Amino acid sequence: MIGYGGAAKAIIYSLIKTRFKKIRVFNRDFAKIENLKEITPHKLSEFENYFKEADLAINTIPVNFSKDLKLNIPTTADDSQTTPHGFDACYNQQTFFLNHINHRKQFYGYHMLIHQAAPCFHKWFGIKPEVDIKLVSLFEELLKQ
Repeated sequence: MIGYGGAAKAIIYSLIKTRFKKIRVFNRDFAKIENLKEITPHKLSEFENYFKEADLAINTIPVNFSKDLKLNIPTTADDSQTTPHGFDACYNQQTFFLNHINHRKQFYGYHMLIHQAAPCFHKWFGIKPEVDIKLVSLFEELLKQ
């Protein structure tokens, strides 16, 4: 997990509930995470040391922070299996993060947005929308172009 804001906390909670064995959190402000239980805290600069051993890497740092990040992780130009699955929780723009993840292993934040929006829409308007997975996939393909 890169970052420790609200989205990161919710995702960490769900990872704990689904019994992930080892959860590492990398944050710019190490003091915010150093005493947390059920996770292994790290300074953001340590991410490069653990990137290739991860099964899943999740970014929650917004796109505007990428200019401040100096992570020494390889940019993936091929389909090698040396990268973890990657989920970028930032759905409004592509961040630096997915440049380092094999394109076959990428998950975008708008999936999270759509699945959050459906129950909110139901609560606000009393209409329960169904999430059309085929439409979500089409949207994903359009964004890749």
